[in-house]
Amino acid sequence: MTVRGTVIQKIPELKRGGRYQPPNPVSNSHASHTAPSPKSPSNGTCADAVQYAQCCNAQFLDSPDKTMTNASLTVMEAIARKRAIAALYNGQRIVLAPHLLFERHGDQFVSALNAGKSWRSDEEPRLGQFKLAGLGALELLDEPFEPLASFCGILPREDDVAIFAV
Repeated sequence: MTVRGTVIQKIPELKRGGRYQPPNPVSNSHASHTAPSPKSPSNGTCADAVQYAQCCNAQFLDSPDKTMTNASLTVMEAIARKRAIAALYNGQRIVLAPHLLFERHGDQFVSALNAGKSWRSDEEPRLGQFKLAGLGALELLDEPFEPLASFCGILPREDDVAIFAV
């Protein structure tokens, strides 16, 4: 499902034919916490998804197509809270302001502003796409960021699938 300019929540359907499994589907002692609806952005925000995963000890099956990882949860939290993240990328520590988490050909990517990049005076800052698997030692920082005014939520490519955006 590709939607342009709209925040899409892919929990519990983490991927086409997703493999989400709560710890005990028969008995849920957290009746007030339900899995966020992927079709209702107002009902299923990133913060709701992270809270549900942490509070209810949601677990994701070990499989080659597992898409929800600690890195993707960290990026989703950073986007929801508009906080910067730090990561190792090509051996260098970089600070990113994540705007969009998306999937391309089964891999997750983040569109983010590299805060440490030097821009020419006549060039407006723009988002770069970073493969999530290539970002090491990912950590959420207390640094807030303002989303770029030019960001409108459009996916970089037509066949990309949005997961979460500011």
